[in-house]
Amino acid sequence: MGQAVTNCKAADSICAVADSALAQISNILIDIRSLVTEAANTGASNTAMIEALQLQVDASLDTIDRIAGSTQFIDQKLLDGSLDFVTYGVDQSKVDFLQVNQANFMGRIEKDIAVKILQQAKQATLYYRQVGVAESVNLSVGGTKGVVNLPIAQWADLQSIVDAVNLVSDSTGVEAKLEQRATNGMIYISSVGENNDIILTASEAGTLGGNFVIKYTAPREGNDTLSLNFTPGNGNEPNCIEIVLQTLPSVGNQPPEVLTTAAQVVDLINTSDLLRDDKGNGRVVASLPDCTSGLGTVTAFEEYAYCGSVVAGNALQFLGPANSPNITFVAEPGQSLSIELSSKPVYDNTEGNLVNPGTLTVYLETDHDGFIKTTANDLIDYFNYPASNDEIALLKTLGISVSNVCESTGCGLLAPTYDPDNCETGVGCPTIRFGSAGILPASSGSSMGILPASSDRDGRDPGAPMLCACDEAAVGIIFYSTEYGTDAFVDVQAKLPNEFFPVVDRFGNLTERATGVDITATVNNGRAVGKGSVASLNTTELDMAIWINPNVREGDVIGFRITGGGALMQLGPDVDPTQQVRMAFQSAYAADIGGPSGYLSQLRYGSDKDLLTDTKGAYRIVEESILQITTYRGRLGSFQKYEVGRNLEQLQDLIEVASTMNSEIRDTDYAAESSSLAKNQLMLETIVSVIKKPTDNMRMLIQLLNR
Repeated sequence: MGQAVTNCKAADSICAVADSALAQISNILIDIRSLVTEAANTGASNTAMIEALQLQVDASLDTIDRIAGSTQFIDQKLLDGSLDFVTYGVDQSKVDFLQVNQANFMGRIEKDIAVKILQQAKQATLYYRQVGVAESVNLSVGGTKGVVNLPIAQWADLQSIVDAVNLVSDSTGVEAKLEQRATNGMIYISSVGENNDIILTASEAGTLGGNFVIKYTAPREGNDTLSLNFTPGNGNEPNCIEIVLQTLPSVGNQPPEVLTTAAQVVDLINTSDLLRDDKGNGRVVASLPDCTSGLGTVTAFEEYAYCGSVVAGNALQFLGPANSPNITFVAEPGQSLSIELSSKPVYDNTEGNLVNPGTLTVYLETDHDGFIKTTANDLIDYFNYPASNDEIALLKTLGISVSNVCESTGCGLLAPTYDPDNCETGVGCPTIRFGSAGILPASSGSSMGILPASSDRDGRDPGAPMLCACDEAAVGIIFYSTEYGTDAFVDVQAKLPNEFFPVVDRFGNLTERATGVDITATVNNGRAVGKGSVASLNTTELDMAIWINPNVREGDVIGFRITGGGALMQLGPDVDPTQQVRMAFQSAYAADIGGPSGYLSQLRYGSDKDLLTDTKGAYRIVEESILQITTYRGRLGSFQKYEVGRNLEQLQDLIEVASTMNSEIRDTDYAAESSSLAKNQLMLETIVSVIKKPTDNMRMLIQLLNR
């Protein structure tokens, strides 16, 4: 036990020497951090000043290397990496960083490690799933590094919001990107009246899967049977669906009366064998809008027109029969919402061809100052429920219906149209013409684009096309933390009470704040402690931490071996693995200090993270280096106090107890010998006394006789 005490004192001295050197390195790192921060102040520093700061950084790194190479106990170097563990088989594509602090081989020459990922670490994420902002908003974006307020302009597209968030990500710890995915084509097929609209959606996502046009045909001669005609597309040409409606014969110039309801059209489309692919699956799916019965009769159409912007929330789709009139929006102070056919169609007297389809004028509701109050939804409602009988009759005669487009909210205000043929310009749409290009946001929702019409007027088959089909559409924004785990969070909200910027978490819940998820893993079947993307295990057999790459999938197993290394400390009196500790003394060279962002040596002049190139990256590396050295010192201090110190106290207690017992044993032996000696002496004196007594009697007898 005396030798064990000596061993513990030696282990304590080794840790003290290493800690003293690491303390010096920690102070140097703090100085380097100050230099990096000073170099980041480019507004007050010129190139020469930054180069001078870089020289100080290089000198500091040289000092760190000198300390790492010279720190030793007797003749054993401690911080040069020679006492670090040696690993084999670590997959660098799955492991960002690995640190083995302590490992007990239990008499074997190497140790197998298996890390199983039960749940991958996740960043904090919030999702904004609209194609823009209809109104200006003061957006507050916050994360682990701070909070920044961003003014977002009205009608801002998604990419501009993403750019604004990423510009201040260093101050917030929050970044943003477009949420992109292939989207299904769809068309909202409206009709005049109520309970008669349907939604037609392509079953396959992407532009090819959503390449459909559809029309309703109402035979003037009358038709008793509802039927469907389908013409497959051939690459560039769309798939054409024609629904032949049930009608009564028309009277004069009036359109025929349609007998087919929306529910019947939905049933026909969903059950038609003509619309099934080679595998028997439906190419499209028809459905009724929410809260509608589908019992209203539909309206024939074969032309369409667009107006407005999805981003502004006022994008509209108009459907109508052939030769439908143009539509204009007019706004005059103090008027209510109404419609009228301001000019009738004009035909060529010679051949009877249409010269001018006429004009349907929509008078937008305004206040007395001329400010428009009519939204896209207001106009849709008005077309379904006109205010006067004359307007009801007019819309039935024209057969024109209107609906929102794709993800347009319908909450945006409308604006007067302008006539580009007369060189007019305006903030609203040009005159709405059926069978001509309609202005709409592109499918990504982030820019304006032109969708060509498909109608008889430009030589193509009539019918309205599906919209919103895209192979990679921007359907929203993902706000995410730059860090992983429960400590990471994202907070996105509109600052003012009257502003609205709805975001949801990954479960679809409406919220303004979300946190990340720590990794869950096992190491050699033992439950590891997860912190962010770091899985740690600390037992008597193994003390290690592993940084898992975010690309690793749940259920993956990462295996490697510890083949040697470490400093073997004999802390107990018996040469037994249970009384030994094998711990690592990692390298403290600048090339080995750092973390996932890089290593300290990358701050040298000419490297990718020097002060002249990337102060942000340099700062992250220094921060990770300080954390690594601080953790290193904490581990050594813990080993000194709780393993070496406590073990030393126990050994000293055992020695003291053994010494006491030995003393007691020796005291007991002395007492027994003393007692035996006294006994023997007493017996001797008794014998002498007995022998002496007769002699005395004889002497007395002789004396008497002599008298």
